[in-house]
Amino acid sequence: MGGLALKIYSESLFSVFLENDCLEEGYNQILFIKESFENDKEIIDILSFHSISKIEKQKILLNIFEDKLLSNIFNFLFLIIDNERMSSILYILDHIKYLYMTYTNTIEVDIITAIALSDDLKDKIIKKLSIMTKKNIVINNIIDEKIIGGVIISGENLYIDGSVKTSINDMKKYLDSMLI
Repeated sequence: MGGLALKIYSESLFSVFLENDCLEEGYNQILFIKESFENDKEIIDILSFHSISKIEKQKILLNIFEDKLLSNIFNFLFLIIDNERMSSILYILDHIKYLYMTYTNTIEVDIITAIALSDDLKDKIIKKLSIMTKKNIVINNIIDEKIIGGVIISGENLYIDGSVKTSINDMKKYLDSMLI
């Protein structure tokens, strides 16, 4: 199925969020659904089987997400099932995330460190990056002991490598070039 049709599904639900003044709640529930499907991809496979009736698929969704989703989101998921588009649900959910990020002028930034950042340090980084990019910032703190220390910041049109590992590698290259 073409990307345009899938974008229409995404844009329609996003419009419902805006019209019903439930953008934040709807977006958080979309993230919850996306994470649930990514953690158990068999759900998508089962909901894509043609041998399972649409009513049974709806019951499966109700059992999984009972009392956790807005009725508009359930109706949306039922529409996806009715139109046999469940195999494309992750693409649709990703596009809703893109629409949200664009609408709220937000970017997602990966902060790679050797140890977890304190909340205070996270707040300082968010503030600095927000001033620098003129955007709202959402950070993912990724722990990677291989960088030894320092920080690597990576996001939309942004890459800052202040890791000890890179500094050591740069120093090694410099020294190697001097010895030639």
